[in-house]
Amino acid sequence: MIAVFLAAYAIPVTFHTVMTVVGGNSIANVVSVTPGGVGVNQAMNVASLRDVTDPATATAYSVTQQLVTTAWNIIFALVAVVLVFGWTGGKLLVSESYADAKERAAAMRKRSGEDEADTDPEAEEAPA
Repeated sequence: MIAVFLAAYAIPVTFHTVMTVVGGNSIANVVSVTPGGVGVNQAMNVASLRDVTDPATATAYSVTQQLVTTAWNIIFALVAVVLVFGWTGGKLLVSESYADAKERAAAMRKRSGEDEADTDPEAEEAPA
């Protein structure tokens, strides 16, 4: 896939170039602080490809690859859920999971508020 995208942007496709991008993406995924490594992957790809293309082309290549890969993953996940659970079962699974996640988040917020009240000296009442 990397070679196909490199070729689409007229970036030389060599073993070295492909392995440089693979290595850069691996490093970017390890040090990523953003969801999906957005920004970090692009920076690593620009640095990895600095000897073979200009920064604008490297950035365009990287963004396109990430968008297409993300779109493919979403489509694949939807198809897999529909094939395994059916449309109605998949819809039920997603809606129940979403409702459960909201309940857990509310419980965590409540628990966090109680923990802060327990440690807050101003929250303690003075003896009468």
